[in-house]
Amino acid sequence: MKSFIRRLGVVVMILTMGFSWGCMGGGVFGNRVVDGKNRIRISPGTDEVLGVWTTGDLSLAYGYVFKGESLKIKGNITLANRIKNFTVMENLRLRVNFVDSEGRVTGGRNVYTSPYREEISMLRLAFNRELRVPPGSTAMAFSYGGRVGEGGGGGDEGVFNGGDAWEFWKLP
Repeated sequence: MKSFIRRLGVVVMILTMGFSWGCMGGGVFGNRVVDGKNRIRISPGTDEVLGVWTTGDLSLAYGYVFKGESLKIKGNITLANRIKNFTVMENLRLRVNFVDSEGRVTGGRNVYTSPYREEISMLRLAFNRELRVPPGSTAMAFSYGGRVGEGGGGGDEGVFNGGDAWEFWKLP
């Protein structure tokens, strides 16, 4: 029974995250106004723009070039100690959300997805992507969601058998 409840909780979380991220262009985040302090202005040009975005869970060192309708973006993620104190990353998704001049999300894409149930020490936390920028977008805002836990005995109850798990996220 305990195993069933854990699995049900994971399924509900995954469905909720999938629905939320799948609806970024409308619905869940489409009417959300992104706070000005969370917006990163994207300026067309040929020079790479570098920056660092930091939350309580992670830090992202990124660089981008915005040309025409294309945004080439790369980044390296550093996990905060409170995340690294766990041994297993069940999942982590980092998303770039595009925002118009009024702060409304116009679309977005996941730029990093961790392998499922990977030891944190084994993760390669880097990405390099090219994205199409929706018309009318003037800024971007990062968001993420993930779950970490303690490695367990595996078996029928999975990697968190006998250990703690913690979910973390940041909306745009």
